[in-house]
Amino acid sequence: MKCLILAAGYATRLYPLTENFPKPLLKVGDKAILDWLIEDIDRAGVVDEYVVISNHKFAGIFEEWAASRRHARPDRASVTVLDDGTTSNETRLGAVRDIQFAIDRLGLDDDLLVIAGDNLLDFSLVRFIDYARTKGTTCIMRYYEPSVEKLRKTGVATVDDNGLILSMVEKPAEPQSHWCCPPFYFYRREDVPLVKVGIESGCGVDAPGSFIAWLSGQTKVHAWEMPGRRYDIGNLESYEEVQRNYKGIKDMIQYQIANHGAELQSLRLGNREYLWQGDPAYWGRRAPILFPIVGKVAGDTLRVNGHEYVMKQHGFARDAEFEPCGENSDGERYVMVGDGTRENYPYKYELAVTYRADRHRLYCQWEVTNRDERSMHFQIGAHPAFNLPDYNPADPVHGYLECYDAAGNVVVPMLTHYLIAGLRHPFSEPRPLPVDGTLLPITNGCFDADAYLLEGSQVTSVALLDKQKRKVLTVGCDQTQAYGLWAPAKPGCPFVCLEPWCGITDTAGFEGEISERELNHRLEKGETMRFEYWVEVE
Repeated sequence: MKCLILAAGYATRLYPLTENFPKPLLKVGDKAILDWLIEDIDRAGVVDEYVVISNHKFAGIFEEWAASRRHARPDRASVTVLDDGTTSNETRLGAVRDIQFAIDRLGLDDDLLVIAGDNLLDFSLVRFIDYARTKGTTCIMRYYEPSVEKLRKTGVATVDDNGLILSMVEKPAEPQSHWCCPPFYFYRREDVPLVKVGIESGCGVDAPGSFIAWLSGQTKVHAWEMPGRRYDIGNLESYEEVQRNYKGIKDMIQYQIANHGAELQSLRLGNREYLWQGDPAYWGRRAPILFPIVGKVAGDTLRVNGHEYVMKQHGFARDAEFEPCGENSDGERYVMVGDGTRENYPYKYELAVTYRADRHRLYCQWEVTNRDERSMHFQIGAHPAFNLPDYNPADPVHGYLECYDAAGNVVVPMLTHYLIAGLRHPFSEPRPLPVDGTLLPITNGCFDADAYLLEGSQVTSVALLDKQKRKVLTVGCDQTQAYGLWAPAKPGCPFVCLEPWCGITDTAGFEGEISERELNHRLEKGETMRFEYWVEVE
């Protein structure tokens, strides 16, 4: 993917600051505006070249900036500066013609992230890129603007419930909605040739949104609702405001989801990856959803109304393809629908999974709906794996786990069962989790006897601590009925799984119906049940 940065304007309203210096290189705090933008986009790891489109007056200054950036960070994506040849505000090409200029000059045949070089955001563009790739269409950003006067000076879109643009107008005299569209765009590769067609068809060329307004009448374009604020540096007053108030991208956790299994793929804060990234040498998964069973059914046999079905450990949701439904103010939603024809689960149902972030916390909500004519039975649970901080296989202790009850009190839970081949066997009498004080040390042999099962809703959240006993993250679920602690019993395993469950594996020898399984959930026709777990990083 290439990133086109529109920087060919003359910023006359910022004179004398920008009379002989380009606005995108003005400092905000300790960085130039462009550096704020590029450092954020770099985190996505998908842009291999930045193209700064400059006028002739400032091209040399941009070249000096690009050279210093290459010297300081040779490992990052390259920066190319294009001089559009204009020398004054009166002779400028306009944003849309500048985009076509770059396409022609470089022969661009890629997805394009197109952004204005004089705006700042307090949220990450990485989520916008993820949204666009999920939609598979050209996409823009939008935010709610209550002021009609301001709407008359910008692009305004009307959208449906899925974010599809129904209409868009640049600087409308009578705005048809309050959705304001700032100059941040994702052009899918297939739509890049249409920039030239749009110009030839008479779309406006001054404002970059003019092309999108035209394009949305030719093909599908979606608009992503911004989760934060945009700072438009248009005059001296707004620049002074940014200098006072801008603190960079909010300290917001970043995440990525796969359609396969609706499985969490990445969980980051800053440059730190908290989620195990999967390695078949230890465990190839990352954070699977367990549905419609948690753990194992005895004999891998699920019995429903006298019929027997083969059901493998933890069910099938983790290997199913979910339909992405896009992102809105409620979060990022994925859906799997069962039509009753599965060879191992005969119910009609819908499982919807929604992810949303709030500062340092990621929420994952499961919503199970019975679409059948009869009662439906199921269990559900989470199985996320997390990197052990500063892992060194030679260390005797790699970190610690601390358990909390529903009131947030530290507890030492009692163990009532152990596992053999994934099935529960009772201890002769309950015994405490083998803690040191209140902390379970994570040692090389910690999980040699398989997972620890914390039953009876004794524990609703568990924290991972580093070797210095500093909290790294916590995983919790208010509805937890059982909690699993597990890692493969393999030398050098660098992660641990913290698993809140609404269900539990069978006891050895169980031969009952699905409705008789322990911690079974039942839904009548049309009913919905919701569960939610969360991960909070420090």
